[in-house]
Amino acid sequence: MPVAFFGMTAVLGAGETDATPLWCAVATRLVSLAVAAELLRLWIPRRNWRTADAMPRGTGFLVWGAFLGLAAASMFTDPLYATEGAPWALAVVAALLVVTGAARRAGAGGTASG
Repeated sequence: MPVAFFGMTAVLGAGETDATPLWCAVATRLVSLAVAAELLRLWIPRRNWRTADAMPRGTGFLVWGAFLGLAAASMFTDPLYATEGAPWALAVVAALLVVTGAARRAGAGGTASG
């Protein structure tokens, strides 16, 4: 499901409006494409017949961080939300999730999903 979501976001965008700058629209699509490619790179080798393996530790945190980061980026460019604290809160939570996922991925050699 996350691969399909990030793949569609790479094509359709992350909720951009007419006020969204071109650089932001391009950046969100590139980030979505990179996340989808990374998830496919991790997932395809684990889909062996009757021996499905778990994703590496921290993958869930990284995916949720990327998702919330894309949501925050689209909120920053929307004049309705840009002056409020919601985009900042989402950006902070997204950064914490990415850092936690990266730390779990680097610190553990196991394959328990988390």
